[in-house]
Amino acid sequence: MAHHAAIIIDHAIAFDSIEEFAERLSNITGLPYFIQEVDADGSCVDAPFEFEGWLVSYYAERKNMDDGGLIDFALVSASSEDVSTFYLSKDCLEVNNMFPFGDWDKTIEFIKEIIAGEKSEWMNARLELYRFFKPLGTKRMLFFCGSEHEYWLDEIGSKSFTFDVARNYANKYLKIVNLADIPQLPSDFFDQEGNYENFCIYDTFEDLKD
Repeated sequence: MAHHAAIIIDHAIAFDSIEEFAERLSNITGLPYFIQEVDADGSCVDAPFEFEGWLVSYYAERKNMDDGGLIDFALVSASSEDVSTFYLSKDCLEVNNMFPFGDWDKTIEFIKEIIAGEKSEWMNARLELYRFFKPLGTKRMLFFCGSEHEYWLDEIGSKSFTFDVARNYANKYLKIVNLADIPQLPSDFFDQEGNYENFCIYDTFEDLKD
């Protein structure tokens, strides 16, 4: 069974409303947005049929985000069935399906290449992600196997979701390795019990900062 990856990154955009964040994101990306407020019964106003841009969805009771939870931002296009998404909280994002990171098993193969001192496609995808989110003030990333750790992703998502809360959970449940230290891992690291599903990359993008 394939495993999917989970990515949590921080952001530095202060905002008082979902509309304010959506406006900032629209200005940065040059793409329009449509806000879809979902009522308790699941009803909502749909975006126009051929809308292309950021579709922002949330339940009405979470509009002020005071109770935690995540707001869904989906990058949609009428010309493609692929949908890129991230989930917004006050100081971080959970990124899904936006870059070629979704397959955890393939990611581990890329990490093995880095351990072996080989050039890895994973680093190019990492650069693409950083360039996209840099205008939001992104400085840190946690990258791990979401399939194995959905239970604590759900738990932190139900509280006041911050990057530091996610980092504390990762410290407790996962084996965090700084990106810069990956080449020093032993070649049999992923053969050791628990390392494959509990591996977590902590990345501060130091090599990419101006």
